[in-house]
Amino acid sequence: MSSWISQLAEIFKDPDNKPNWPRIGVVLAAVIAGAWTAVTYLADHKGAHDKSITIVYVFDQRAATALTAQLISESQTPAGPGKREAVGEAVQSITQGAAEGDPRLQQAFRLLKENKFEDAIQLLKAFASGKEARAEAATAQPHKDPKEAAAAYRNLGAIAGLRDPKRALEAYAKAIELDPNDRESLYWHGWLSLLAGQLSVGEQNLGRLLKLASEVGDQRGIYRANLRLGELAKERGNLAVCLEYEEEAEKIAVEQVDANAGNLEWQRELSVAYEKIGDVQVAQGDLAGALKSFQDSLA
Repeated sequence: MSSWISQLAEIFKDPDNKPNWPRIGVVLAAVIAGAWTAVTYLADHKGAHDKSITIVYVFDQRAATALTAQLISESQTPAGPGKREAVGEAVQSITQGAAEGDPRLQQAFRLLKENKFEDAIQLLKAFASGKEARAEAATAQPHKDPKEAAAAYRNLGAIAGLRDPKRALEAYAKAIELDPNDRESLYWHGWLSLLAGQLSVGEQNLGRLLKLASEVGDQRGIYRANLRLGELAKERGNLAVCLEYEEEAEKIAVEQVDANAGNLEWQRELSVAYEKIGDVQVAQGDLAGALKSFQDSLA
């Protein structure tokens, strides 16, 4: 340090360097200012970045919406009522967690954008397992609440369900184990069980969904439970019971369309209800009734 100061002093002593003094002074001031800024920052953040530099993610609603649209467009499984909302909720949660600094969710978001689906699923599974482990290990009662872990598994189920229904079924089962009152997970596990031919499991979960949704006035939950219970009855060959469930789903959808003008999701759900009724009418031999139901669905 003293050597550097001595050399600087010699420069200013030399008369031949006098014309350069202003420029030297400017450079020197910049160096001192930069050094002071660095020292101040390190003092304020001592220990926070000793080993690595943290990339700051800012929550971006447009990025979340774009990723949701991308994932839905690349889905390899059938669409169904609420699928876009479930995926959107999962992406929203991942985006928010990334913005809050969770490195696994930051990487999962990037991998999903890059279509590296399997790697992203592994990270989401690790995140959910971590939430579950922390809830189990917590000593303070508020931290023992497993609902955060259930939500993480539910989000995993929504993303996994775009490619792998079996893995989605496992994730939703875990969510229900952690939170038996998770209506969203009950719906998806019930429907996926129905698709997998596990009718008793599907009936149990969809029946519980109908009960819980009715208790709190969750019209979408009631609608979806009736819609899928109708399909389940049809699988068992009970067309009369099936028609009762589907007509109840139609009734709810009509009420919601009337009460929520311009709500495209409810219009779609009404269209689905008409279609399901038409399928039953075809099975019953009521072709005129089926034609009207399908025309209503198309409209």
